[in-house]
Amino acid sequence: MIDPPKIGSLLSLGDYYGSLAATRSLGRFGVPIYFADHRSLTPGGSSKYVTQNLSAPSPENFIAYGDWLEDYGKRHPGLFLYPTSDDMAYIIASRAKALSPFYTLYQPSLDTIMGLLDKSRLSLDASQVGLRMPKTFSGSSTADLLEASRSFEGPLLIKPKTQVGLLTKGKGIFCTTRAQVAEGLTRFEEHEIFGSEILKYDPTLRLPILQAYHQSAVSGMLSIAGFISRDFKHFFCLASEKVFQRPRRLGVGIGFSACPVPSDLEKRLFKLCERIGYFGVFEAEFVKDEMTGEHLLVDFNPRYYGQMAFEIARGLNLPKLAYLDATGNLQGFEKEMEATRLALSRPSAVSSHYSLSWVLSLMVRTQRLGGQMPRNEYKKWINWLENSNPEMFDAIASEDDPKPKKVDQYLFLKKTLRHPRDFYRKFFT
Repeated sequence: MIDPPKIGSLLSLGDYYGSLAATRSLGRFGVPIYFADHRSLTPGGSSKYVTQNLSAPSPENFIAYGDWLEDYGKRHPGLFLYPTSDDMAYIIASRAKALSPFYTLYQPSLDTIMGLLDKSRLSLDASQVGLRMPKTFSGSSTADLLEASRSFEGPLLIKPKTQVGLLTKGKGIFCTTRAQVAEGLTRFEEHEIFGSEILKYDPTLRLPILQAYHQSAVSGMLSIAGFISRDFKHFFCLASEKVFQRPRRLGVGIGFSACPVPSDLEKRLFKLCERIGYFGVFEAEFVKDEMTGEHLLVDFNPRYYGQMAFEIARGLNLPKLAYLDATGNLQGFEKEMEATRLALSRPSAVSSHYSLSWVLSLMVRTQRLGGQMPRNEYKKWINWLENSNPEMFDAIASEDDPKPKKVDQYLFLKKTLRHPRDFYRKFFT
């Protein structure tokens, strides 16, 4: 008996490693992949598993991209649509009623999505299920924030309430003195720009939050990633520790080590999802309180995320689980869940490593060259990269799909030549 053809999947943002991971996951399962991007060359879009690259507006323009999705869906109905970024999560959730006649969605409500992506709201819901966040303050004015900074002991971060609609993509401003807080708040107000549509949804998102900074954010952040089914009957997750990021103090993870999932956090994350009505793929990030050892929630990503290939490599195939549940393939879903249970019992689930190896190797060497990394630490990271016991998985390199890595390196070199100061700041300091 020949299996019926699988419905295709529409993905976006080919420079996100999570998009590439989903492309390979679903492509290897035989799902046609359609990539909608505003750029002609991206790592994800260059994968051999892409059926067709489509020219679309940038998701930074919520209205233009949403209109494009509606128009394309009317002309090519039936594709599975799932978010690859915070912006995409907002666009799809905010237009779910208009998109649902033309796409197969696996989409919680907009209120649920923004309850997770607005850190001031997340802290309230998290506290109700026993998940603490670092000390966080959200005021109604810059003056409120400046005054509240007096109550913080030690370094703090001035952070956007959300990354949704944030055109400048700033992660935060590190401060150790009240004068730096005052300067940082002014800089945030002048330089962090939000799109008009997100401010129409909630004008208060323009203001940042203050959040206590923990040193474990440099290395030692805990990531718990997983899947919860639409009926809340099935829940799987894996954990890893972020051991290296770019830039070092506050940046994107490029090195992870697998570790067991703390049972208390697993239970509380499920309760959080159940409380606010979230289902699908997620990643939750935690820092450790240096004094108490408690894990503190700092982010919840309700979408595909950067290091998703690590979970897939360990047997938790998140895009496939979402796809099968969304498309109503009950037999396939049950079979994949059984394979997941078996994979999560294997040693590699809690003992393997993962890295964007070519970038991490370059960064270790530039940090050493710039005097930012002692010789013993340099040797430790070189050994970590070259040691394949425990098993090492790569973010982008793949023997059966080599082109995305080549494109990634080419685009990196092109950007470095165009913006050498940015390269120096991220890699040498």
